[in-house]
This record gives sequence, C-alpha cells and structure tokens, in this order.
Amino acid sequence: MTTNNTSGDAAESCPTVRERSTLRTVISRHKGPFAGAIAFLFVLVAVTVAPAFLGSSGGALSDSTSCSEWSSASQAQQSTYSHLYLNEYGALPSGARDVNSIKSAINNACIQAAYLGEADDVSVVAAIKHQY
Repeated sequence: MTTNNTSGDAAESCPTVRERSTLRTVISRHKGPFAGAIAFLFVLVAVTVAPAFLGSSGGALSDSTSCSEWSSASQAQQSTYSHLYLNEYGALPSGARDVNSIKSAINNACIQAAYLGEADDVSVVAAIKHQY
C-alpha cells in the first residue's frame, strides 16, 4: 500500500502562516548565544563599576598620607583625619584648635608642597610642620 503525500498530514507539517516571533520564542530557540550575551553584559558592568568601589580614596587617612592622597580624599575623610590629628597632636602652633582650622592648615600646607613639587613625597604631618 502506498501513501499519498497530498493528505492532511503534509499540510500540518508545513504551515503557510508564519508564526509571530516574540522575545520569548527567540530566546528559547537561541539559548546558548543568549546566555553568552547575558554573561558578557555582566562582565561589562562589573568591569565598569568595580573601579568605583576599589578606588584609592576609599581607605582611612593616616599620618603617613601624602599630600596627593589628601587632595583626592573626600570631605568626610579629611574631616575625620583632622579630628584625629587634633586628638593626637592638639592645637597647631598657629593656634588652630578646631577641625575646620586643622583641615584648612593641612590644605594650605599641601598646596605649598604641591607648588614645590613635593606633594607625592610629603606626608600631611610633615606638611603642617613645613618639613618639605
């Protein structure tokens, strides 16, 4: 017995109306490339965002902090260190006794060190003492 291909089975296997493509159908048909694209996107975002979290200005300032590091520190870090300096060393010879005056004195001393080309080599404590 022979089978005729003109039966209803042939019409069902080759639809004449094209299915509508949705994002879900495209993803389900191309799972490998889609997973690769998502992984690439995550790596791209991680490489872009990671330096912001790993920047050098994230740590606490100390007596050995250079004037260059001082200038790139945040206002909060500078204020915190100024308070620490005031607690450890007391008032400056100029009579500065508050956090803002200490911070201003460090800024001025570090600016002077920068003009002399010593900002990378001079610590904030040495800058306040004008030990360039």
